[in-house]
Amino acid sequence: MKNLQNIFFAATMLLLLWFPFNMISHTRSVLNNGTPYRFSLQPIDPYDVFRGSYVSLRYMIPLIPVSDSMYNYQDVYVTIAKGADGFAHFEQAYSQAPKDKEYIKAKVQYYTDGKIQIDAPENMSYYYLNEKTAPEVEKAMNRLVPADSVGNRAHVQIRVRKGEAVVEELFINDLSVRDFLKK
Repeated sequence: MKNLQNIFFAATMLLLLWFPFNMISHTRSVLNNGTPYRFSLQPIDPYDVFRGSYVSLRYMIPLIPVSDSMYNYQDVYVTIAKGADGFAHFEQAYSQAPKDKEYIKAKVQYYTDGKIQIDAPENMSYYYLNEKTAPEVEKAMNRLVPADSVGNRAHVQIRVRKGEAVVEELFINDLSVRDFLKK
C-alpha cells in the first residue's frame, strides 16, 4: 500500500512539472522556428495589479474578407501577408486551417457583408515589462501616433508557427524597447 502511494505521488509530481515545462518548450519552439511578422500598433500602457506592468497591444485590424459565411464568436483561421512596407496584415479568414499559408487562430468579433472583425488572440495582446522600465516605456508610447507624418511609430514583431503566435519584441521608432531605453 505504501509503495502504491509513493508511485501515485511521484506520478502526480511529474505531471505537475510537465505542464509548465511543456508550455515553455512550446513557446520557445514558436520563437525559434516561427515566421516573423511585424504589425503596426495603437499602444497604451496600463498597470494591472494581477498582471504587473505590460503594454496592451492594440492592432490596427481592418475588416477581413472571409471564404464563407461566419457567425459572431466563431473560431476562425486568419492568414497573414506582408505588405509592400514590410508590415504584416491579416489577409483572409477561413473556417478551417489553411494548409499552404501561415495563419493564426482568432475569434470573430462581428460579421458583416462578407467581412469580419476579429479579436487579436490573447497571447498577442500583451508585452510584459520590468517594473522599473515600464513607466519610461509608457511615457514614450503615449507620445507616439502610429505611423505619423514624421515616421514615429510603434510596432511589434511576432513569430507565427502552425497557428500559434508569440510576441517576440516591441519596437518604438524602429528601435527595440531595450535599445530605445538605452538611448
